[in-house]
Amino acid sequence: MMNNKKTISSLKKEFNLLIEFLYANNLCIGHFDYAINSIGGNKMEITRPNRKNESNILYDEIVNVKNVIKELLERKEFNILLRDRSIIQFEFICENNIIINERFIYIRAFDNIDFIEEEYDDFDWFDIDKGIPLIFRVDYNEIEQPNHPRAHATLNNIECCRIPMKGPISLTEFMTFILKNFYDIEYNGEIFKYANIETITAEESKHIHFNWNN
Repeated sequence: MMNNKKTISSLKKEFNLLIEFLYANNLCIGHFDYAINSIGGNKMEITRPNRKNESNILYDEIVNVKNVIKELLERKEFNILLRDRSIIQFEFICENNIIINERFIYIRAFDNIDFIEEEYDDFDWFDIDKGIPLIFRVDYNEIEQPNHPRAHATLNNIECCRIPMKGPISLTEFMTFILKNFYDIEYNGEIFKYANIETITAEESKHIHFNWNN
């Protein structure tokens, strides 16, 4: 862990500031702090305490996303739970103080963009028969793979959907995107830039992709 102490400290600071902003603006109703695990050599995994391998669920074409979200909520498998019961998950792999792999996931069960004003403990949030479920995911891997952008976005559980991105992003950059584009809320906290590198190839840039100015 000592070899990754600086990066882990920065990630924790970023997470704490983000959580502080979300609670202060009544946008969040739950969260779990980072779980940090050694995965061999100088590699550390920074993730959520109740993490399980959900890839088979997310890539199952016949699965009902509402059932997936219900299961994730019951297992408390999230980093951040927004007031509309949308789930935020993220994880990093760090080696020698460099983030070599990251994933951010935003999952919303139904098309309700209004945050809940009151708590109803006995209300079934999945007994709402309207709206379009959504999964939005961002991945980054430092290792190049054929036909697989190192930084890319994926919509829902479409395995072949890999929209190239300019490069990897930070947690606060991801949350800024989510709050702005799905809730029309401006994040005015500190935005970290630890992932400020460009990985998109010339071939990938010929196609529609995510780009932005730093």
